[in-house]
Formats: sequence, C-alpha cells, structure tokens
Amino acid sequence: MEERKRILILSLQARTEINPRAFRIHSLIDGFEALGHQVVHISANEEPATPASAAGPSSSSRIIRSVHTLSGNLLWYLFPEGRRFFAAFRLFGKVGKQEADLLISVGLPFSIHLMAVLLQKTGLIRARVRIADYGDPFSTAVAKVIPPYAFRLERWVLRAFDYVALPTEASRKAFEGRLVPAEKIRIIRQGFDLSQDFSGNYRPHPIPTFAYAGVLYHRIREPRLFLEHLAGLERDFRFILYTDLRHLETADILSRYRERLGGRMEIRPMIPRLACIEQLGTMDFLVNFPNTVAEQTPSKIIDYTVSGRPFLHIDTLGTDFSAFDAFLRGDYSTFARPDLSEFDERHVARLFLNP
Repeated sequence: MEERKRILILSLQARTEINPRAFRIHSLIDGFEALGHQVVHISANEEPATPASAAGPSSSSRIIRSVHTLSGNLLWYLFPEGRRFFAAFRLFGKVGKQEADLLISVGLPFSIHLMAVLLQKTGLIRARVRIADYGDPFSTAVAKVIPPYAFRLERWVLRAFDYVALPTEASRKAFEGRLVPAEKIRIIRQGFDLSQDFSGNYRPHPIPTFAYAGVLYHRIREPRLFLEHLAGLERDFRFILYTDLRHLETADILSRYRERLGGRMEIRPMIPRLACIEQLGTMDFLVNFPNTVAEQTPSKIIDYTVSGRPFLHIDTLGTDFSAFDAFLRGDYSTFARPDLSEFDERHVARLFLNP
C-alpha cells in the first residue's frame, strides 16, 4: 500500500467557487483523498464569490467598473496583479506553520505562487516537493498591461519550485526555456470524477436547442462571426448561454445580438458546476469557442464530454459554419467522443504524487 502523505494546497479560490481554478482544487482534493492521503487546503478567499447574474450591468455600475479598471491598471504596475496581490497576501494570516510531503500552489493568480515562495522563505512552510500548478504566464498575459519587472519576478518565483504543472502541451512553449527549463515541466490535465453519468438527462427538443457555458473575451474568445451567422438564419432554434453579464467583455459582446436574436438566444446565470453539467446534458448539442491564444485552453471540454451530449468547436475567426449547420439539422456524424481516461482525478492525483 502506498505511504500516506500530507499534501498542502494553497489557492486564492475557495473550493466551492464557480470557476476553473476552484474546480481544479476540488478534483485534486477528491483525488488525493480517494488514494488515502491527507489534504490541507488553505484558501486566501474568505467567502465564495457572489453567484453570477444574467442581468446586464447598469449604466452606473459601468462607470464604477471603468474607474476600477483604471485604478486596477495602476495597481497592476505597482504590485504584481494589483488587487489580487493583496488578496493572496491574506495567506500569511491563515497558514500558520505547515509541513508537507507535497506543496501545490494553484494559479491563477500568479500571486499565489509568489506567496507560496515567500511563505517558504520565511519558514512558515516546509515541503519536500513543491509544484506550481499554472494557468497562463503572468509575464505574457494577453489581456493585461504587463509591468516591466514581470518576467524577472516570474522566473525568480518559478526557480523556487521543483516542478511546474501545465494543463496542455500547447501551454509548454510559453514556459519552456524562457521561464523554466524543460525538465521542470509536467503536463497534468484537469481531473474529474468519471464515475458520474449525465447521459440519461437528455430528451429531444421540438426545435434545435444548444448551449454554451462560460464567459467571452474580446480578441481571444469572441464569437462575433458565429453570432452574425445565427442572426442571419431564418430557421428557429434556441441558443442558451450560461454566463456572467457582470463580466464587461461578455456583456459587450452579447449586447449587440440580444435584440437581433430575440427569443432565439437565452442568457442564464452561471450555476454550480455539477448543476451546469446536468443542464448541459439536456441539450441537443453544445458549442465551444476555443481561445485564439494557443496557450489558453478552456477546461470546459471535459465538462461537455461528461454531459453526454455531442459538441462542436466553433472557430471564432472562421466563416465556414457547415459543420454547425449539420448539427442544427440533427446530424452529429462528425462528432467523436474524446477519451477521458487521462482526466480521471485519481490518475491526475498520482501524476502530482510522482512527477
């Protein structure tokens, strides 16, 4: 029997939040505990995020958010990740003294990795093996203003870890040889409890009904051409989005099409992950908008697959929607169900234990 280990996980997110990083934490804890290990999770966040609303932001909130954006950009220059830095700093008041066989700091944000290093430098944490579980590099973030010290700081932080865990092979080129040597990189997928089965939720709809779950971004995940295609269709359908219209970029992208699509587009608030997968399992099919930045890959593909429904990747820069039109006709012959074995949370936990 494998020796029982003590695993310390640091994060900004609470386990119960509704975002990919919280899902990662949840699956790691479940995977390690299923293998018989002891897990201590310390989150910098005090409370889960407020549930997302499907209502758009008011004009006054837009003004306030614009001011926050300007002040946030200034803070981002002065401190790594601005307000997130101060949020992550709360770990110093929560960690106490910790010893662990394995330390995992879960980003984003990058500030969590920074705090993990500082906590080790001050002697508050002692760990035999240290892994930084990464999203996108702090020093090359596409959607942010990058301060001049970012690259040097990020490289210094990563030198303090034994390994860097990345979710996809496409992420490797953003790190390898630039931020860390190749031998430090490990590709470890998002984990999930594959014993769950949502395929029994489906019942055919009288009109084609399909869905997307997630937020949208200008430039890297903006389905404008796809929405134009939908607006130009004469046939009836229902496009359901589980999203957060408090997210300004999402609200801006969708605002141009709410009137044009009318009742054919329905916007619902984000809901907890399992509840969302249950709802996705009732759809005729699903659509995904891959990011135009290769290093960024949404984790929702596994959720889509577990839902039991066929799904289609929509090229946000392309104009060929023939595959989508076939799906709309009920022809899913081009869909191939992905192999999820590498996403089993016990398998993922073992990869962290034996990097």
